Amino acid sequence: MTVSKVDEGSKLVDESGRTLAEIVGRSRKSPTSWRDRLREPRAVAGIEQVNRAVLDMDAATQENSTLVRSSTRAAPSSITPNPWVR
Repeated sequence: MTVSKVDEGSKLVDESGRTLAEIVGRSRKSPTSWRDRLREPRAVAGIEQVNRAVLDMDAATQENSTLVRSSTRAAPSSITPNPWVR
């Protein structure tokens, strides 16, 4: 390995370190800005709207599940055996 390759590698490591430090710094600032944005009235209203939609979908899913269970229980009793089919 030559000295120039070692120098080149050291520069890349330094550059990577600076980039990672920048990423960490930005990520530390990000949650604060998200918290601030989530406090805005439009954001609160949007979150509430999404929450209501999810609750409505959950209720519909529960209702469908109940209908499937009841129709499954009723199905065998409504089918009469055909004496001609073996």
